[in-house]
Amino acid sequence: MKVRDLVRAGCALMALLCLLFLYLPSSTAQEVSAGMTGRITDPTGAAVAGAAVTARDVNRGTVWPTTTNDEGIFAFPRVPTGTYQVRIEAKGFKTLVRPGIVLELNQRARLDLTLELGAVSESIEVTDAAPLLNTETTIVGAVLTANTVTNTPLIARNFVALTLLAPGVTATDPSSFNNGKRTAGGGRPYVNGNRAEANNFLLDGVDNNEPTNDRTAYLPNLDAIQEVKMITNNASAEFGNFQGGVINVTLKSGTNDLHGSAFEFFRNEKLNANNWARNYNNNPRSPIRWNEYGGTLGGPVKRDKIFFFGDYQGIRQAVPPAISTMSVIPTEYRTGDFSRLSSEVGIKLYDPLTLDSSGIKTPFANNQIPTSRRNIVATNLFNKTDLYPQPTNSALRYNMVNAAGSQILSDQFDVKTDAKLTDKDDFSVRYSWGRQELPTSNSFPLTFDSYTHNPFQNGVVNWTRTISPSMVNEARVGVNRITLWAGSTDKGLGNVAEQLGITNGNERGPGLMMLQISGGYASSIGSGQIGTQQKSVNNIF
Repeated sequence: MKVRDLVRAGCALMALLCLLFLYLPSSTAQEVSAGMTGRITDPTGAAVAGAAVTARDVNRGTVWPTTTNDEGIFAFPRVPTGTYQVRIEAKGFKTLVRPGIVLELNQRARLDLTLELGAVSESIEVTDAAPLLNTETTIVGAVLTANTVTNTPLIARNFVALTLLAPGVTATDPSSFNNGKRTAGGGRPYVNGNRAEANNFLLDGVDNNEPTNDRTAYLPNLDAIQEVKMITNNASAEFGNFQGGVINVTLKSGTNDLHGSAFEFFRNEKLNANNWARNYNNNPRSPIRWNEYGGTLGGPVKRDKIFFFGDYQGIRQAVPPAISTMSVIPTEYRTGDFSRLSSEVGIKLYDPLTLDSSGIKTPFANNQIPTSRRNIVATNLFNKTDLYPQPTNSALRYNMVNAAGSQILSDQFDVKTDAKLTDKDDFSVRYSWGRQELPTSNSFPLTFDSYTHNPFQNGVVNWTRTISPSMVNEARVGVNRITLWAGSTDKGLGNVAEQLGITNGNERGPGLMMLQISGGYASSIGSGQIGTQQKSVNNIF
């Protein structure tokens, strides 16, 4: 298909989408570009009408042309962020070139220039000029460039932690940004006194929220981030769904040059000094195993026209097991010998089924319960030491330990294509995928393991068409899908409840449905639930 035919088909599709969006409820489109406007005058200050103004992306070679109106005003309302060179040509004036114009996300830069009389073939390059002014919007916030994002030391490579550098932003628990999690405990900023749930996260202009807990659904690879714009006040009307801040992230695009990177960040206790308290108690350094690795690659498919960009990141973190004490039934109790309960604690056991002549329950002799009176389920459980181990010491309580370990397993990637179809058409498409697994394990057989499974997908198609020097149309379609799936596993025990003698004990499925026991001489044993405890799927279009 020729470019002309593609543009015609695209215009028809754009018109259809515009009509469709009039009748379908959808999220408000959020601006993910930059812009520039200004006034071109002659040496007397009079407006120069009909001047040809061309903005050229230095890194991609793509070009945006326009002309000034009768007031000498030009405008580029929608262009990608980046570094530009502006060229102005008008009959009777020397050609003026202004290089090094850096446009940030959501910025509307003001660029007023004066032409000198002369031939168009003559050229003047303005190298020493006043900084660009942002007089076209009232937005207040902070901008994090790619250089800031990648070169600021971040222990978990979480860009959201950098929002704390903006005025009016704080957090009640800054350490929550350092746990490597994007959900199930990831940190959130408090902006201008608003709640942490009051923020709106965007990725390339489309929704990036995990609405169940009001956290960010996806943390991009830092090496893939082009820019982060955090709006803390006076956002324009197109931004909604927030009371605190808007955190708008845009990912990198390919350029005319092939660029790539590879990285690995790791943490290991062998590289750390022990803290004072552990040294004082002769304890070794706390074990740490954290590996975060990945890379990026971007370049041209067709120079000055079509570009690609992709990246990958993986996280492997093994959290050291947390040791906790618990109580299991002592060995002699399991055979009915509770004599130590009398001699050490002073507790006598009475037979609830027999009474003496005075109507008082008869005590068991020497706290010994006959074999015939023992419960069959308890007997079967005590006989299965692989399921219910013997105590590790002779104490009546706190005679067992449980080692609870956890992990963070994460993989993610982004692929993006940008194309300058014509001088008037700018096209971009991106797809992002990620998964986050948070499994935990317990050494005690009847304390079940748990899992947290959070797959993620996000995609966006963006088409900007310059219809005339005074009219531009931007069509964007995006989808964000995040799943929260958590629960406990039965460790492959099968129908263990029925095996122990509990009739219909596994009617809800395999595994042992146990109430968690706390207190007494058998505490902190079992799991309150098994199977899926949470499964929510959020699709946002």
